[in-house]
Amino acid sequence: MDMTAKLHPGEIFEPMCFHRLDGEDYTFGTPSVWQALFVFRGQHCPICTSYPGEIDQRRATLSRLSVPPVRR
Repeated sequence: MDMTAKLHPGEIFEPMCFHRLDGEDYTFGTPSVWQALFVFRGQHCPICTSYPGEIDQRRATLSRLSVPPVRR
């Protein structure tokens, strides 16, 4: 039997709390709020270094969809 820990569409995401750089905590996965989580491997990854700029380019569209991106 194949077992995976990957999330699949429609699965419930257990809330996770992150400590932000500004000192506040942020809870990701709260019910009834549309959220998107972007994970970067780090500045050493040439592919990942382009992601923040791409997200910034789509900031207005995400905000219109009620998914305001917040850089942490």
